[in-house]
Amino acid sequence: MFKKENNNVCRGVGDCVDKMDLEFEAIYQKVLVYIHKQEDLLGIKHAYNFVKVAFDGILRKDGNPFLKHLLDTADIVVDLQAGPNTIIAALLHDSIEDIEDITYDTVCNKFSKDISDSFIISIVPSSYISKNAMVQCIRLFSS
Repeated sequence: MFKKENNNVCRGVGDCVDKMDLEFEAIYQKVLVYIHKQEDLLGIKHAYNFVKVAFDGILRKDGNPFLKHLLDTADIVVDLQAGPNTIIAALLHDSIEDIEDITYDTVCNKFSKDISDSFIISIVPSSYISKNAMVQCIRLFSS
């Protein structure tokens, strides 16, 4: 039997799991049905862990953890059987805009050129990304 404690689900003494981890695991199980390349699977896990840390303790206006919104977005694209880069971008989509310590350079260095250039640029207001940062990132991944 599950009992709720804060943002955890507990199955017994010392066996608590974060609810967001459970939501991610459910999404990840759907991913495993159609994505099999280990590198892609690790990238998706990396993106989840990245935003889990970045958005830790941050709530939306409705009182839900911000991470839930990112997981809901990822769940939608997984239901559409989107590719790994789209899933990663769905998880990252508010990071530059809403987390002060995450910049375009951060995303560019931690994730692929495809994610940084095509998706992040298209959804993040240009005021969050300097032209110089975009040029540097493109050069970094083009070499």
